Formats: sequence, structure tokens, C-alpha cells
Amino acid sequence: MRTLAIIAIISLSACVPQQAITQAENNITINRAHASDQSLSKDARLIAQDNADAWEAQLYILDIDKKPSAETRKRAEFK
Repeated sequence: MRTLAIIAIISLSACVPQQAITQAENNITINRAHASDQSLSKDARLIAQDNADAWEAQLYILDIDKKPSAETRKRAEFK
């Protein structure tokens, strides 16, 4: 019985709830909208852009098929 419980825990730990993926996608959309909102200050738009980039990275961790955009990857490069 203990072995079955351990196998179940290991199996379920690899599952990502769809709700987490949906929330990450929603946060990307919200932050991209803030980043392009010209009524906000430049600093606020930059923070929103950083947040959207961070959520894209989180989404990639949750679902490896959802790679960050080329713009996000370019901003993340260290030079």
C-alpha cells in the first residue's frame, strides 16, 4: 500500500493543472496590455513588460510547448 501511495504522489507531481496554465496566460495578456498603455508612466510600462516576460517564462516551465516569444527571449539575453 505504501508503494502505491508513493507511485501516486510521484505521478501526480508531474501533472500541471490547466488552471495554472490559464492563469499564466491571463497574466501575460494583462501585463502586455499594461505595457502598451500610453496613459501609464514609462516606469509602469517597463514593470508590466518585465512581469509579462516573467509570466512567459513561468508558462514555459508549466508547458514546455509554450515557448516565450522571440521578443521576450531577446530581452532576456545577457550581453
